[in-house]
Amino acid sequence: MSFRTVDNAAIDEVRDFRQAVRDLRAASRGGFDLDQSADQAQVVFDRGMQLDRYLRLRTGRTSVDADLAEIRSDLHRIADAYGLSVPY
Repeated sequence: MSFRTVDNAAIDEVRDFRQAVRDLRAASRGGFDLDQSADQAQVVFDRGMQLDRYLRLRTGRTSVDADLAEIRSDLHRIADAYGLSVPY
């Protein structure tokens, strides 16, 4: 019998980050109004970078690879659109 611990806080954070990305997409009108959403983009970007670091350090497991890949993809899209720098 194996037991698996679930990090509910991490699950909630990933869900909240995904919602923040959707909200940013809506605020930027699908990328057509970046000037009006630049501050929101910085907040979402910073939050995503913190989440990425947290997940890598906390889990160290491959089971979160799909979530990390999606988060990183979102971070790179935000960075490209708003001229932000991804440190990796």
